[in-house]
Amino acid sequence: MRKNNCDGFSLVEMLIATTLTLVIGVVIVMLLITSQRSSLTESMKQEMNQGGRALQQVLGDSFKSSGSVLNILDIPSLLGSRPIFNGIYPFNNINYADGVILASGDPNAVTRTTDSFVYGGDKLSVLTTLLPATGATAWAVNDIGMLIRADGYYVFRVTKVEDSLTLKVRTEPIYYSGLIKNAGTDNHFDDGCTLGSGAYPSNSLVIRLDYFYIFLARDEADGSRSLTLTTDTQGDPNFLKDSNLAIPIIPNIEDIQFSYLLKDGTVVNPADNNDFLDKRVSAVRVFVLYKTEEQKFKGVSTTGIVYNKPVMGDRPATTLPAGLFNYNFNEYEIYLRNGNTLY
Repeated sequence: MRKNNCDGFSLVEMLIATTLTLVIGVVIVMLLITSQRSSLTESMKQEMNQGGRALQQVLGDSFKSSGSVLNILDIPSLLGSRPIFNGIYPFNNINYADGVILASGDPNAVTRTTDSFVYGGDKLSVLTTLLPATGATAWAVNDIGMLIRADGYYVFRVTKVEDSLTLKVRTEPIYYSGLIKNAGTDNHFDDGCTLGSGAYPSNSLVIRLDYFYIFLARDEADGSRSLTLTTDTQGDPNFLKDSNLAIPIIPNIEDIQFSYLLKDGTVVNPADNNDFLDKRVSAVRVFVLYKTEEQKFKGVSTTGIVYNKPVMGDRPATTLPAGLFNYNFNEYEIYLRNGNTLY
């Protein structure tokens, strides 16, 4: 009689097989997690680099054209004194990223007031709203313009071109000099201007603007920092806190600084615009340190790569806390087309 072999796997063999299966499974899961994290990191690095390229394009175009037409304010006979603003207005703050106001004027729409204008008014009486060469209307609804006096400026939005001598304007200004200084923004920025509100006398200069940009960094609720762009504050001194007014354009800005290269070759890091008195700027140096947002996904860590932050304008080199962020540092120069004299 044939004896059937009924022997199966022993308990030891089963334990070994199960253990090997678990080990292999854990290894596979760890490889998948590592691959996912690596893929996420690379994706974040790409987003960070794309943001850097986008910012360089935006700042480059804006700086190069800034001051166009507005640099005519350097002619003393126009105002009787140096203007507060004529195309570039720098911000500088020790504890926060720097910012800047940039504007460019339209050479075909320069006029003067024929009556005084008071902050919050809705009508500008001017010499002409027409183009000198053709007689066509130089202004349109939603155009922005700048009203200028020796100690301040007022940026307005057109609501109606009433006739050849009258512009109707919105009562809430796009901006006036001193708005940030007196804003409830925790003193992150201070434009250092004399207040631009109040009365603007007859014969004040009026220029239609091609653009008016305010670039400022904002601390976000999640602990990150974004570079924002404001084209219209709507007269709100707290505009930086409103994401509809100060639109985040580049996320995760660790720091941004500007230095200004003068015609004589010296480099200045202005505390305010007064440092530019009678100095001509030929180029702007931009220092930007970006970082990925990995800690949002991986949790706060006190271990990882330590990044040595380089000198950025008037900010000294330093070592950032260890963590799981990746950083990208950019430094570049933007040469101005208009040879602005600031202040």
